[in-house]
Formats: sequence, structure tokens, C-alpha cells
Amino acid sequence: LGPGERLVVFDGAVLNGTSIRLGFGLSGSGDSLFLTEGLDSQRVIVDQVVFGDQIADHSIALFGEDEWRLAFPTPGKDNEPTVTGFPDQLRINEWLAVGGKGEEFIEIFNRDALPVSMGGLHLSDQPLGRPNRQTFPPLSFVEGKGFFRVSNLNFRLNALQGRLGLFSKDLHLIDFVQYGLQRRAVSQGRFPDGNSSLVSLVEPSLGKPNSALGRHLQILEVYP
Repeated sequence: LGPGERLVVFDGAVLNGTSIRLGFGLSGSGDSLFLTEGLDSQRVIVDQVVFGDQIADHSIALFGEDEWRLAFPTPGKDNEPTVTGFPDQLRINEWLAVGGKGEEFIEIFNRDALPVSMGGLHLSDQPLGRPNRQTFPPLSFVEGKGFFRVSNLNFRLNALQGRLGLFSKDLHLIDFVQYGLQRRAVSQGRFPDGNSSLVSLVEPSLGKPNSALGRHLQILEVYP
């Protein structure tokens, strides 16, 4: 490559009559990419990037010497950054403490219309003493009005009662919920999404809007 030139590699693309295939795929839920030179024991890493959850129709791109940001895909052209929102619009939106067929999970809803960076934010079931129980990987994002799924938890949710806290990179509280006794295969969450009201959901909806049809109805009072 000459100074300032770019090499664009597509999976299965044809450049100058030659098919260039990566031979591997990149996971949209997080992966690593390395640029190396040399073979076997002589191989050295020239450059690398590690990323978390990605969002549709966006790329991650390098700006300056070492700043990776969310961007619009511009293969072969100058990188174009995407405007992102602020983490204060994030809400712990749904959780399942006692799995049925599925596993425990926590879902975070982005109330902003803009995508938000999740990298470096913290999630905890001990918000008063250990706020950084789980830290999201760098370059993780949630789309505008979208849902961020956390199914590989570093802790177990207490089925009797519990507290959940979402914290900024510098451990300032973004959101907090407190819950009581949980039922098997019944999640609990906000309805409507991002609202302050908490309801039980007989149909857990990880990554999807919480539905009124999935709410658990109870007889609270009878007046003959």
C-alpha cells in the first residue's frame, strides 16, 4: 500500500479479478480482530481491536491515532462518525431471576433515539457495595430505542429479593431497581419500556418490547 492508501477486504469480494476471502466471520455480539505479520513463532501483532455488541448498519472506525468510535460504513473512503446519545437515558428494563427453559438475563433499554455506547459501563446485583460486578466490553453499543441483552452474567440473580444497579464508567449511578420474590420462568420489568412501573411478565421478552399481553394479572380487591 502506498501512503494514505486503503485496502478494503470483503468476505467473498472480488478486487482486480481476484477473490479475497477472509476465511472467518466476525461476531456481532463481540469479537477481536488482529493484523499480524510473519509466520508461526515469528508472527508479531501489528494492530488489533477488541469490540463488544454491535448494532445494525453501523461499523466501528478509527479516528486519529487511537480513537475507535461508532461510524457509518464507508469502505474505501474517509471514516464518518455516528452521533451517539448519553448513558443517562438507559434503564434496566427486564430481568429473569429463575429460568425455565431459558437462562437468567438482564435487559437494558435505551430511551434515546440515538445509539448509546455501553463500553465501560457497569452492572451489579450489589449496587451499594460492589457496583462494578460486571463491566461491558469496549466498543459495545445499543441502538436508539433498542434493547441491550445481558445473558452471560458474572453473578446470579437472587430469586427471593434483590437490587440491580447500572453505573457509568466512573461509577455514578444511572439506574436502580429493587425487586421481591420472583417466579420460575416469569420475568419482571418496566411497562411501558423504560417507564417507572414494574410488572411481572409471564412471557419473557429479552431483546423485545415488554408486552401488555405478557403481564401477570392478579385479583387485588373484591367488593361484593
